[in-house]
Amino acid sequence: MKVQLNLHGDPLGNVYVEWKIPFELIQNNITIELPTYKYVMSKFLGIPVPFSSIAKPITSEIFKVFYNTNEEKGLAYRIEKKFQGRRILKIEFDNWVLDKKSKEELTIQYELKDLIIKDRIFFHYVFPLKSPLKKDIKVDIDGHNRFSYHISSYKVKSCIINTKTGRIIRNSKSIKGIRIGDNIYLKGEDVLLSTKNQIDLHVYGSRLPFFMDRRIIWIIVYLILLLVTLKGLIAIF
Repeated sequence: MKVQLNLHGDPLGNVYVEWKIPFELIQNNITIELPTYKYVMSKFLGIPVPFSSIAKPITSEIFKVFYNTNEEKGLAYRIEKKFQGRRILKIEFDNWVLDKKSKEELTIQYELKDLIIKDRIFFHYVFPLKSPLKKDIKVDIDGHNRFSYHISSYKVKSCIINTKTGRIIRNSKSIKGIRIGDNIYLKGEDVLLSTKNQIDLHVYGSRLPFFMDRRIIWIIVYLILLLVTLKGLIAIF
């Protein structure tokens, strides 16, 4: 049995998340740690400043948790605030639900508001993937992202992260991407989600016809502005 994860990024900067988990895999209550911040570049005269990223808060909202198309009986769910700023989506079950609904699946739907970083040319978000159950699971992943119009290039990257140190263990190629028009689609099959580590999924979109690290682009912009300013000062004096 496998879990299904669907992701949808919209032009307003929000990411919608949907888990579909077979009841056969659920043995007790579920806790999902939600992301609470993103890193955004500071701006000078409206232009992003490379290597100046600061953390900005993001918020979450539960849409619905249900089984059997629209049934919520025997379920209780809420977002709990924890010490050190953590936010947990907690789902609790009555015993009879786990006993009688073994052939069905649980659907969890929530929104991560303003997760996508936007600076007119570049669009980017990081979604942390970790097992929502207290065991390792395999997940099929489908995603659809429409950041804006005139998206000309993209990149999808996934990295396995040590949750204790925060460092990258290795890059993972388990999640692929494809662009059709302004849409960036994601696909992953049998992606292993561990209880010990997490996968950081990076999705990038750009209006440039080629993909390049946005920090390099903004460095070039600042160099051009500096040269123009120096030429103007030389001309004056």
